[in-house]
Amino acid sequence: MSRTWLTGQVEQAGQEPSRRPGAVSSAAGPEDGVEQSATAVHLLSGRDVVDSALAAPWPIRADSPLPDLARLAHALAHCDPVFLDSRVDGRAVLADVLRDAGHEPEGLRGALEIERSRLSQHLRILTMGVSAPDPAACCQVSALAALLLRELLDQEPPRPPGVILVERVVRMTAFLELLVATLVPPSTWPSSESVRQEVCRTFLAGLGLCATGENPHQTADRWEEVSTLARQETTMSLRAEIEHRREVERRIAQARARESASHYTGR
Repeated sequence: MSRTWLTGQVEQAGQEPSRRPGAVSSAAGPEDGVEQSATAVHLLSGRDVVDSALAAPWPIRADSPLPDLARLAHALAHCDPVFLDSRVDGRAVLADVLRDAGHEPEGLRGALEIERSRLSQHLRILTMGVSAPDPAACCQVSALAALLLRELLDQEPPRPPGVILVERVVRMTAFLELLVATLVPPSTWPSSESVRQEVCRTFLAGLGLCATGENPHQTADRWEEVSTLARQETTMSLRAEIEHRREVERRIAQARARESASHYTGR
């Protein structure tokens, strides 16, 4: 099969063909990994998002083998430079990996954009002066997500039905874009051991998978330990708390000064 991965040779974003049975759904559903609110946007930390995704685990038997984190990290460390080439359309690469796995990812582009937009609205750090990655970075993320997905499927874990698998891949890609690429440029992912751990753990969490020997709580804890975003959230929250305390102290001091002045004037 001919692969058309160069930008401009693939379906343009926003041009959605008519859906066939099994196509990716862009509607909100239980696989989103984000709680919806009918009245107001409920802001979530990165840990909240990961916990929510792991609460709906990959549907496998208890005795089934779990993914080998070391193999995923090794694949990322030795990825072909083409996966980071700015001319390559990462969405097309991801779609081809899904097709090779026997699933037709029709509507993938639109579903990815919708899922990223939905998660962006709920992610607390994006309200704290941090910006989501630009389209070029998101394209690199999709290509690297395809690399990791191919490695995972080569490990032959039991797979959910096709539609569920594709929906989880959409969520996983949004996780990599917003929970990792927001603060760590995709071009640096293969070269840093700590970042590779962060990327691979975010990849698994987005799919609802734990690493070998871990349960969902342990997986979320270890994601938080290596997550740049989680550390940044903590730092920014502490900074905001300090600034709030200083503002409260300033207002108290002003109130006391006014009260003292009024007593003096009254005399």
